[in-house]
Amino acid sequence: ATRAAISFTAGTDMALSILEADGSVSLTATAGAITDNLTGETGTDFNIKGTTTAVYLKAKNGIGTSGSGDIDTQIASLTHVENSTAGDIFIQEADGLSITTDGITSYGSSGSVVLDLTAGSLAIDNALAVTGSVGNILLSASGSITVSAALTSSAGNIRAGIRYSISRRSNPDRARRESGSPGSSRRSPAGEEARTRRRTPCETARSTDSTPTGRRIPSS
Repeated sequence: ATRAAISFTAGTDMALSILEADGSVSLTATAGAITDNLTGETGTDFNIKGTTTAVYLKAKNGIGTSGSGDIDTQIASLTHVENSTAGDIFIQEADGLSITTDGITSYGSSGSVVLDLTAGSLAIDNALAVTGSVGNILLSASGSITVSAALTSSAGNIRAGIRYSISRRSNPDRARRESGSPGSSRRSPAGEEARTRRRTPCETARSTDSTPTGRRIPSS
């Protein structure tokens, strides 16, 4: 369906092939996971696509998996992404993306959040939180990453790859990130670009400190 809305709810798992709508896409896996049902990774096969599409994703046991199992998108915004119990959130976007409305939340005992943009810039306009006892946040983009809402990981790391910069629209007190040793932090005045050694999205998301420390980039 083009220039329309798509809404699906599954009682357990939901395996995605290709959905296209330029309005909105709403997907809920009430007691299961949302997974990628396409084989391999190509430049034109996206699980969800539409140049103006706003996407809502909700699952119990994960949204995408690492590597070729991530949810591939070519959309405008993520309005609500929520994983409640187990598993991770892995989303790879083909161009610019905004996180709006309800933001992204990963609850439960574990669950990293990985957003990987192969082109374009990422705008975090609403909160992104990992609340489990294990779980990291990785943001990567070929363009800039602009943060104007809180990024919070209760016991994991918050990172951006070496090729990417993080800018802030507000004037935060400090930004905490890993810089080679567990629990290290640095003050980050407004407009400063924070850079870390480049690692792959899967490697970074799966790594944890031996003594985890909660990480938070405060909102404005």
